[in-house]
Amino acid sequence: TDQEYLILKEEGWKYSPDIVILCFLANDFWDNILNFTLRGYGKPKFEIVNEKLVLKNVPVPIPENFKKKFALFSFLEAHFYTYSFLENLIYKNKLLNKKRQIPSWFNYEYIYYKNPPEIIKESIEVTGRILREINMSALKKNVKFIVVYLPSKEQFSISSKKEINYSLPHLYIQEICHKENIKFLSLYPLFKKTLGGKKIEEFYFKDGHFNKKGYLTAGKIIAEFLKKEVFNKRIF
Repeated sequence: TDQEYLILKEEGWKYSPDIVILCFLANDFWDNILNFTLRGYGKPKFEIVNEKLVLKNVPVPIPENFKKKFALFSFLEAHFYTYSFLENLIYKNKLLNKKRQIPSWFNYEYIYYKNPPEIIKESIEVTGRILREINMSALKKNVKFIVVYLPSKEQFSISSKKEINYSLPHLYIQEICHKENIKFLSLYPLFKKTLGGKKIEEFYFKDGHFNKKGYLTAGKIIAEFLKKEVFNKRIF
């Protein structure tokens, strides 16, 4: 979300859009609070300082270990599915995390914890401020701004851990949009309804991303929402 906001400011507004749609996933709460990506390279991040949203970690530093040792691995991982597939077969999580320089304290499941750690609470606050800034800019330009929540594959699972609630990211972003008066569409409950007795594997790849059927289903739901809620049933 943070990098999408920066791209919108630097490039997106140049095209004078009529509508801006931001797709949000559960892992974006992590992305908005970290100064690195899960592929191991750096990124900018926002922090709230004296009640203001302040951009940090710019210019983005390039870690020496990434430049020297992992540049080739990261390139292959980003551009070749075969490499990613083999990598996931060969490496165990601990080794992967070491190679990518992911801190030992990182736990992806924190975003689903009923009592999340402070870093997730901070991320929710930062995410809310970023969306507020986008919405304010859109209002000034008379542009419609919509946030669409895309559910992750694991959110349709049943966890054996009592501290986990897979619906929480959807609820967090819904609350933010309600507070900021941002038009919001969540595909989480709609996908659950659409699934019916179908297996979730019909809509997702093994890595958790939508497959063709998943994207088509999501696209139809979003298009119908736009026709009814944004364009007043006008065909576009």
